[in-house]
Amino acid sequence: MHKEWYAFKVSKKKVADDESCVAQLRAKLEAKHAKFEADRKIEEWSVAGCKRKTEADSEEHKNWKKICEKDNSEKMGLRNVINNLKAEVEKMKKQDAEIERLKKEKADAEAAPDEACSHRERSEPREVHVCATLAPRDKDI
Repeated sequence: MHKEWYAFKVSKKKVADDESCVAQLRAKLEAKHAKFEADRKIEEWSVAGCKRKTEADSEEHKNWKKICEKDNSEKMGLRNVINNLKAEVEKMKKQDAEIERLKKEKADAEAAPDEACSHRERSEPREVHVCATLAPRDKDI
């Protein structure tokens, strides 16, 4: 019986030691589990944060593309307007050149009668002189 009692006490002590070891291991396990959960949450949060950031960047990129497309279409419209205005300016320059040519022709046409009169006035004394010179010769002939 003593042997059994001694074996019982030894096994009881062993169970107590095992229980304390299990308690220590359980505490370590719970600490590691808590650390694992914290790391997992941090990782999930970082992944979720990166995902949200990526989605936000994607949305921002889409908005940026829309803004660029709108800006490009506005600039193309303005470019077309500028090209049309340049064409109109060229057309007006041609019209102005034509108007200047017509004004010059008009001035020349208006000056032609005056020039003809002055030419006639300049040549009339010569004609009179020539006629006066030719009249006696005609009589002689």
